[in-house]
Amino acid sequence: MRGFRLLYALALILIIADVVYTFFAHPKRHFYWEVPAFSAAFGFVMCIALVVISKSIGKIIMKEEDYYEKLKKVR
Repeated sequence: MRGFRLLYALALILIIADVVYTFFAHPKRHFYWEVPAFSAAFGFVMCIALVVISKSIGKIIMKEEDYYEKLKKVR
């Protein structure tokens, strides 16, 4: 439980730092730099997408549990 609290605290600190950096220190080049905590939200969404895509690919290329035993019986 303590580890999750540390992760939440770190996430909050990073989001606050991102908002401060976005509004005060970073030159405005793209529209999304003006959105507070965009990079944190984008990173979170892409992390979830990576997990979902990886699981989908795993289901496609996964072999059955007894694939190699069946292969040995055929020979």
